[in-house]
Amino acid sequence: MLLDLAEDVRRAPLAPAAQIRARGRTRARRRTTLAATGLTLVAAGAGTAALRLAGDQPPPASSPPPAAAPADPCAGLDLSLPADPGDIRVRVLDGAATAGLDQTVVRDLRERRFTQAIAAGEAAGRTDEVAILRYGPEAVGDAVVLRAMLRNQAVLQFDPGRDGAVELVVGDGFRRLATATETNQALVEAGKPTPPPECR
Repeated sequence: MLLDLAEDVRRAPLAPAAQIRARGRTRARRRTTLAATGLTLVAAGAGTAALRLAGDQPPPASSPPPAAAPADPCAGLDLSLPADPGDIRVRVLDGAATAGLDQTVVRDLRERRFTQAIAAGEAAGRTDEVAILRYGPEAVGDAVVLRAMLRNQAVLQFDPGRDGAVELVVGDGFRRLATATETNQALVEAGKPTPPPECR
């Protein structure tokens, strides 16, 4: 039986060497192509995984919104003189050693038609000044008129957060309110109301 097998092998036609080498090259090319295709698929899979991981990450935090601009302290600035003393709202505080001086000043103001003058009923810090006038953007002209009633001797203090009422702190230097003539002269000397230093 072995002799028959050997005889069959001997009789089998052998392919030329060139044909065998060509077949070997074809197989090699197939293996190279398959390997390259496998690498491409691996790279694509890695890219997809990276994209998937990136998609799982939370989006980058957005930058905080810009801070709101501070409110304009001079918004609503009114430089007009009041048409009538009765239009001026004034709260009087006692900043002098003399008790009850705020009540006296309120009475004198009302005699001069400052009908909205009231005693605040609070003690202010004591001051040696004639008076201190605290006012807001809506009361620039009102403060000018009240200062003229004090012969332009009161200290002006602008407060952007204050409402339309003027706060009058009567100090130890106060003696009396001006007469009508003295008030008019003081108004002429003061000239037109101008913005406070904080609004220039």
